[in-house]
Amino acid sequence: MERIIRVTSDSINEERSRALAFLIELVQSAKKEFSFSSPVFKDIVIAPELNDHALGFFNDKYLLIVINESVMELDLATRNNILIHELAHALDYAITGTLSGHSPFFRHICQCLGIDEGFDKSKLKQSLIDMHKKHERIEKLIALSSSPFENEAMQALKKARDLMLSNTSTTAVANEEKLYFAPIYSSGRTPHYITCILSFVSEATGVFIVRSKHDDQNCSTCYGKFEQVEFALYLFDFILASADSEVKKNRKNGIKITKDSFIIGALPEMRKQLSNTSADTVHALMKIKNENMLLSKKLVFTKARLRTKKYTSSVNDGKSFDIGKKFGAKIDIPKKIDIKILT
Repeated sequence: MERIIRVTSDSINEERSRALAFLIELVQSAKKEFSFSSPVFKDIVIAPELNDHALGFFNDKYLLIVINESVMELDLATRNNILIHELAHALDYAITGTLSGHSPFFRHICQCLGIDEGFDKSKLKQSLIDMHKKHERIEKLIALSSSPFENEAMQALKKARDLMLSNTSTTAVANEEKLYFAPIYSSGRTPHYITCILSFVSEATGVFIVRSKHDDQNCSTCYGKFEQVEFALYLFDFILASADSEVKKNRKNGIKITKDSFIIGALPEMRKQLSNTSADTVHALMKIKNENMLLSKKLVFTKARLRTKKYTSSVNDGKSFDIGKKFGAKIDIPKKIDIKILT
């Protein structure tokens, strides 16, 4: 399971469809020039916050072309050059079985695919960093425009307007309603204790979690704002690793323990920790989850029918339940989750 956080919106969906058609056409033309039988790529992923402001990369393990969401704000010719660059890496892998980097053969592939002469990802990367700084500057100026000092407010508003006018092609995309999502758990069968942990993660972070079936695998995916999805993944891994460690420790000491009963015992105590933050926080998290659900239905599940399934929890092992209860009371759930998603 590839844990890449993805992003979607109306314009991103439209651009992704265009990019797929563009690359598929290039692959067909490449077959006339090169000899290969392996699949070149399986999908295009639009992802946020790529390391070191990367414009994109080719994931050879899952055959994914991953593109930085900020690229969506660039002009069409630039977007196409970036797509060609990453497709050249994919073709290099399909033809040679390795990723040769920016080798002479890779550059030859780029030329055959029709990349613009003089295209330089490193220079473009710097311009993308500059664009991020401009967005941050606009946000700060807009915040200053609400200053009680009239002259300061007007000056800030004027500067913000001038920056936005110089960036008209990107402002609408940057301010568009976006939804982020990532697979959080995948297996042939989802154990009941995993379902329980996922339910708690949804309560604690506000993400909307949907389970679907792909290639005989049950995949649970979380949807929300970037920070919410990021922390949902972290919290799920944190709870699962902590629970596995506790169960392993007890079993090593000769205590038979059932994971379902253990987690059922732990969850009420963990919920107490969550509710102790404040009633306002719990209410806000419920509101956030509902907003994420509505946005998911609007952007992702427009033609799908979502069903809510109720799960009953029965305790088959009282000893495991009691051990889980003690575990739930002492586990240190990171408080920074509540703080970050509500700011």
